[in-house]
Amino acid sequence: NTSLTTLSLTINNYTDLDGDCTLLVGDGLAENTSLTTLSLTINNCSDPSGVWARFLGFGLAQNISLTTLSLTINNCNDLSGDWARFLGDALAENISLTTLSLTINNCSVLSGDWARDLGDGLAKNISLTTLSLTINNCSDLSGVWARCLGDGLAKNTSLTTLSLTINNYTDLD
Repeated sequence: NTSLTTLSLTINNYTDLDGDCTLLVGDGLAENTSLTTLSLTINNCSDPSGVWARFLGFGLAQNISLTTLSLTINNCNDLSGDWARFLGDALAENISLTTLSLTINNCSVLSGDWARDLGDGLAKNISLTTLSLTINNCSDLSGVWARCLGDGLAKNTSLTTLSLTINNYTDLD
């Protein structure tokens, strides 16, 4: 499709985000040259392993027209894993994205190296000017996430606007 400029995709109540669905979205994103805005919302996912993000990341890294990405993850049990590494790698390679909104709501575990992986990608990105990161109602945000994310942001040379919102945590190390 050469005329589609905006796509909003919502995935609801998916037990396993591996497979053809995310592969096809990633392939489509890689090949599309007219899409400028993508809004992806994942609701009530019980196993959001990193495979979905690998395919999305591949597509994002290859895409040359996308300027705005909104990624919202709601009500996921466990967001540990490689999802942020794939997103970070894509951010490091993408040269068209100017606005990123990442929102995570109601996640019981957001541990691992997510902030370092995302920060590494942000450090290398040269096109992103606006970043909004919102995390609400997460019961475990352990680790040195703030320092890792901050290190990446400090190295970024293109960001002009940053919004960081963190609400309602039970464990904020």
